Order: sequence, then C-alpha cells, then structure tokens
Amino acid sequence: MIRAGVTAGVVGGVPMAAWSMFMMHLSGRGWWTPLNLIAHTFWRSAPLDGTFSLLASVLGTAVHVVVAAVFGIAIAVVAGRRPNSRSMVIATGLLFASLVWSVMQFGVWRTLDRQAAADFTPWVMASGHFVFGIGAAAIASILVTDDGAGSGGRQDIESRVRARSA
Repeated sequence: MIRAGVTAGVVGGVPMAAWSMFMMHLSGRGWWTPLNLIAHTFWRSAPLDGTFSLLASVLGTAVHVVVAAVFGIAIAVVAGRRPNSRSMVIATGLLFASLVWSVMQFGVWRTLDRQAAADFTPWVMASGHFVFGIGAAAIASILVTDDGAGSGGRQDIESRVRARSA
C-alpha cells in the first residue's frame, strides 16, 4: 500500500509541477517560480520570482516530491478500500486534491510563508492540484488493485473464482 501510494504520489506530482511551471511561465512569472516559492518556505534566501537557482530548484523539487508521496499514500488507502471502483477512487482523488489545495494555499502555506503563498497564482495551484488528484488516484487505483493490496482486490476475486470452480 505504501509503495503504491508513494509511486502514485510521485507520478501525480510530476505533471502537477510541470503544469504549474508551464502556466507560471505563460503568465509571465517564469519557469522556476513554483519551485522557488516552495523552496522559499524553508530557505528564505530563495528567489520569489522566475530566476533560476540550483539550490532552490533542488529544495523545491525535494519538498514537492515528499509532500506528493505523502498525499499519494492517503489516496492509495482510499484505493485499497474501493479496489473495484476506479472511477470512484479517481473522483475521490479529485475531491481530496481540491481540499488539499484550499487548506495548503489559504491555511498551512500562509502560516509558514505568507509571501510565497501569496505569490503562487491561486488558479495555477488549484488546477495543478486537480492534475495531481486525478493522476495520483488513477495510478493508485491500478497499483493497489493489481497488487491485491486492497480488500477485495483482483487477487481476492481470482481466489474466490478458483474456489467456486473447484
């Protein structure tokens, strides 16, 4: 379950980061702005604009991947409880990501670093979380079911079919 969650979180987090970087670039803020803002939360010398900083890029990426993995585990737990309903897991992932976005952008992040949170365009962060929620939930629903990690997963169904056939 944990391995599936970490994988789902990272696989969902990568397109979220790419989306955020691309949208911030298109809006004139710069490619590196999302990673810089994440890094600024823990390293106040990180730039608050699109200026490239190797340390900020590494730190921002590391923090983003770890947080994505943690939220991926939460989504995998849901997938494990609903292994035969991928569409429900994906819908739940989208709703979960919406909740995470609002709590993170307007609560947790503003408490930790008001300036960085205010500089991250809300619609970019919201839509990035939607990308994450759908992607992470889709991957988690596949991995958990394929591993048979959830109650009622594919392995459980196959063993019940074999038992009835015997």
